[in-house]
Amino acid sequence: MALGVSGQSADRRLLAFGLIMLSLPVGRRETRPRIDYPGAALLSVETAGFLLLFNSLGTSLPWTSPLTFLLLGLIITLFVLFIWQERRAPEPLISLDLLRIPTFSVCVTATGIMSFAMMGSMILLPLYYQLVLGETPAASGLMMLPPVGTMMISSMLGGYVSSKTQCYARLLAIGVGIEFTALTLIAVCAHHGASALFFLLSLGALGVGMGLACPMRR
Repeated sequence: MALGVSGQSADRRLLAFGLIMLSLPVGRRETRPRIDYPGAALLSVETAGFLLLFNSLGTSLPWTSPLTFLLLGLIITLFVLFIWQERRAPEPLISLDLLRIPTFSVCVTATGIMSFAMMGSMILLPLYYQLVLGETPAASGLMMLPPVGTMMISSMLGGYVSSKTQCYARLLAIGVGIEFTALTLIAVCAHHGASALFFLLSLGALGVGMGLACPMRR
């Protein structure tokens, strides 16, 4: 009896699903999408040139060489052409009008700062621990646990505070400020050749800033 009832219920669900799918309007576009191929090409070449330039500076490419200034000028020219292309393209890769919205601009800037802090600390610092401080790969991996732990704790606390106070912008500003301070401390520690303990404290502060800037909300 129970199997029969459950089978009838499943049949009704399938029938309802079929009727809903048949009644949905068919979305058709009158014109084909116009992909911004020139903008994509300009952005790709500009980004690749920027990465190659700053990866070679000070090593295989001197800072004051004519080739350095030539590449820098080429990158700036490509950037200007990309902005010009995005302004005239009917369907641009990046709608520059979005940057006029204050909320969007602030969020993009904060996301960029947090991404810089996270990627810089998670990728470069383990190499620094091994090549400069002489730590083993296992020890350098364990030394990256403090920012992860503090980020989890501060993210939960930040979510609780933001849900109670609704002060999202203030919490974001505090988190980014702590991240900036922590990155400055990491740079100072690297410059003076500090021990691993000072790096761990700075990384813990960096995790606190990340968690506050990206709170965990219910």
